[in-house]
Amino acid sequence: MIAAAAACLALGAGYLYRPDLLERFYAFLREYLFNDAHLRLERRKWGIFFLLLGFLLFYFGMGL
Repeated sequence: MIAAAAACLALGAGYLYRPDLLERFYAFLREYLFNDAHLRLERRKWGIFFLLLGFLLFYFGMGL
């Protein structure tokens, strides 16, 4: 649970602050999951989603 939370926080921070790194990381998945227009237009929405999910998973992981 903690590992999933850390991954979501890292992904969320990457979407918000370093989308260029994510573009390189997703180069091989871009055709199947994302396209460039979607990544650029929706990066703030996805970033906030993953940050909130990460905090929620950390909260549940620490409570158990």
